[in-house]
Amino acid sequence: MPVLGPFLGILQDSGERLELLKPDEPDTDSGGSEIVPYIVIDAVRYNDNPPWPSEPDGNGPSLEKLKPKRHGNDSANWRPSPGGPSPGVENMGNRPPRFMAGVDQVIETESLPVSVHLSGMMSDDANPDFPTVKTSWSLSNNQTTVIFTNSGQLQTTAELFGLGKHTFRPTVDDAQYPSRMN
Repeated sequence: MPVLGPFLGILQDSGERLELLKPDEPDTDSGGSEIVPYIVIDAVRYNDNPPWPSEPDGNGPSLEKLKPKRHGNDSANWRPSPGGPSPGVENMGNRPPRFMAGVDQVIETESLPVSVHLSGMMSDDANPDFPTVKTSWSLSNNQTTVIFTNSGQLQTTAELFGLGKHTFRPTVDDAQYPSRMN
C-alpha cells in the first residue's frame, strides 16, 4: 500500500506505537461542522527487544514489514532492511546484490606477465529464496590473455599477458539478478 508523506519528526529507536489511518465518511457534529473520522487500518507497537529484530535501532538498517496484508503487531512479519531504507520497495521481494570494487588501479610494467590484485565487497539482501550469490571477475573486451587464480572469489589475482590499458569487471549473481559494475 503506498503511503504518502511527508512524515515530520523522528521515530523512537527503542520503539513506539504507529498507526496507519484512512479517512472515513465525513459526518456533521452537533454544531453543524463537518468532521472527518479516521479508521485505523494497521497499527504496530515496535520495539528493539526480542522478539523484535534488534538491528534497526538508530543508525543501522530500517525496520521492514514483510507481508503488507498481515497485522502490523506480528514481530515475525518484520525484518531489518538489507540495504538501508526501502520506501516504495516490496519488502518480501528479492533485491539485486551489489558489488563495490574500489578505486581504479594504474600499474606500470615493462615485463610480462604482470600480476594484478583484485578486491571487492558484495552485499545482498539475504532473501531465503535466493540464498547463494556467485561472484566472478572478467576482463572486458578480451583485450589480452588473462589467468585468474580464482575468478569466483571477491579477492583474486589476475595474471595479464599483454601490455595496455585493461578493465576488469566484477559480476555478482543471486540466481535472479545478475549485477555487473560498468
